[in-house]
Amino acid sequence: MDGGAHNICNLKVSSTEMHSELPADILFLIFSLLGGDDITRCMRVCLRFTDLIRSDLYLQYKIDLAQNSMVDGSLSTLPISERQKRLREYSSRFRDGTFDHEDLSAHPHYSHQVCDGLPGWNMRVVAHHSLSTLYSENSRYDVTLSLFTPGSLQAGVQSSRYLLPIGAAGGEGLIIAQWAIDGAQDLLVIAETADMDVPEDSRRRPDEVHFRFYSVEESSTGVCPTPHPAAKFPALQFVAPALPGIDDDVPPTVKIVELHIAGPYVIWEVAVIRGEFRSVFVEACNWRTGDVISRINVGTLLVNIIPLDYPYLLVIPKALEAHPQSLAIYNFSRAPAHESDIEPSERRVCTLQLPAETLEPEERIRSHRIYTGDRPQTREGHFLPDPSHSVVVLTFFIACPHPEDPRDAERETHLLIPRATLLAHIRAAESESRQSKIQKNNSDATAVPWAEWGPHADGCLRLRGQRRAPWSLTRGLVCVPCGSRFPLVAFDDPDDECKIASVCVFDVNPLAARRRRQMLARREDGTDDVRSGEGSTAIVDDIEEMLPGVVDADCSRIPWVAYRFRLPYNPEEWPYGHVMDSVVMTMTGFAIQFGWVPEWNRRSQTWTV
Repeated sequence: MDGGAHNICNLKVSSTEMHSELPADILFLIFSLLGGDDITRCMRVCLRFTDLIRSDLYLQYKIDLAQNSMVDGSLSTLPISERQKRLREYSSRFRDGTFDHEDLSAHPHYSHQVCDGLPGWNMRVVAHHSLSTLYSENSRYDVTLSLFTPGSLQAGVQSSRYLLPIGAAGGEGLIIAQWAIDGAQDLLVIAETADMDVPEDSRRRPDEVHFRFYSVEESSTGVCPTPHPAAKFPALQFVAPALPGIDDDVPPTVKIVELHIAGPYVIWEVAVIRGEFRSVFVEACNWRTGDVISRINVGTLLVNIIPLDYPYLLVIPKALEAHPQSLAIYNFSRAPAHESDIEPSERRVCTLQLPAETLEPEERIRSHRIYTGDRPQTREGHFLPDPSHSVVVLTFFIACPHPEDPRDAERETHLLIPRATLLAHIRAAESESRQSKIQKNNSDATAVPWAEWGPHADGCLRLRGQRRAPWSLTRGLVCVPCGSRFPLVAFDDPDDECKIASVCVFDVNPLAARRRRQMLARREDGTDDVRSGEGSTAIVDDIEEMLPGVVDADCSRIPWVAYRFRLPYNPEEWPYGHVMDSVVMTMTGFAIQFGWVPEWNRRSQTWTV
């Protein structure tokens, strides 16, 4: 929000004379520059503001967008009134659990292609967060990328599944190390490194990383990938940094650990290995211009990276490296020329300490994962997910000994951290850092104790998943958020057969929670009208009654609302019950990858509005 709009929203209610002096057209102009959250705040300033905002279709549409964690689709040609109608219909149907259901049988050509290719593909790498899968022959030849865009009738997005051949790397002595997709920019980035199994005399340099930038839409209609028209260079090549103090006679090799797209930036994590020594760097470049932005030495441990608003990154150790004690925030902006070798400690903005996990005797944390709801899936649509409302979810998988089985039972805990929470602490730390520089104090990055941020009303939501029996076939379940929503799987009988399941969706958008409170108030007043779409059968009124102990009472002060969607169950179709590999929130619903399903077409299913 700009300064003028901020001042308008902070006017005191007693300033009625000033309110009456501001022309309506000026107010409309100011309000139109605000986001839906800020427009809602302005309605609480005075009655005149409320009446003006309620009288304008566009302002009401922006409020509806914010309540649903959406932004307007820039490519939509529908009038505002029709977009608002579709958005409200989507919202009503989501609250009622009225979904359009689809499986692989809706894409017969794709299914036949995959089935024909599977005999020759002996390697499969799944990226649940981007709904994509890499098929290949040992990651070298016949490399094919499977891409899936969930559809949405109300948002005007066509469901699509197709295979994209990207097999050029093997013929050039390279192997595909990582890939990343940004549907909003129609961008596919491929990272390649040297194939170390080819003869040494024809081997590419093992310390080089190659990037290729493709257009997803144009590549899907051809026989080979098409370079992205917005990229100045269709391919870039980088040499890994040298390790200080290490014998140059030891040849370095590189491993691309992670690859991300954040607007105009491609961010990657590279491990440089010389013999027994390893250093890990996070690097960034502008994929449109090819300019290198920054390089940060983050130590010797492999890490998970979550891009936040430019120029910030969230970093934690990977599961096999160490148990994370805190979330570290780094600044990856371009350094001035005279400060090109900035120390990593100076790149660190702040750390947010994590809570100690409460474990029963003999329980242990087996692993952890981290995902973000900021996952652009398409640029089509009358409305699209708003990245400013996205949530970061850190999940811990806990092994639990079982008295009647040698195998461990399993449960998870999830920390749902709104992006706004992270950005607020970043701003506070940056302000403190600037003040320290003015006072010429040498201070380390701000460390925020858990008690000062996590349990607060502007902190995070902590969920404790059910303990699943050792014989449950659903193990290591991947749950990925989208926007402000996170899916949690709950079984009717977690201690027994784990057959009948529901997807419980937790939304940490404060406007969605506020709207829920208003709906409850209308219901108590007897003014709730089911026919108008305000009645909601999927919203959970009492989460403790439905799922005892799932919401941590000591860490649930942020606004949130929960929905429950029961999955259809047929014993003949699901002889082993609902066995799930992943549940991924999409723009207007969720997608589930099932295991142990007799019919191949039923392995991947979506529920969308």
